[in-house]
Amino acid sequence: PHDEIMRIRIDRVKQLLSQTDLSLAVISETTGFSYEEYLSVAFKKHVGVPPSLYRKNTVYRETI
Repeated sequence: PHDEIMRIRIDRVKQLLSQTDLSLAVISETTGFSYEEYLSVAFKKHVGVPPSLYRKNTVYRETI
């Protein structure tokens, strides 16, 4: 169950990183991570890149 919960949380983080300009602190709070640093470590472990690089490599387009 822990792995599935983590996968769902990381998927939500990926969505927020690619579709919003929310800070990592807000994203970590929103997705249930106690600390921004813990989110960064968990994200890199599961995705292979840090959140900042993931965001940089995904396109954020605001809908008009």
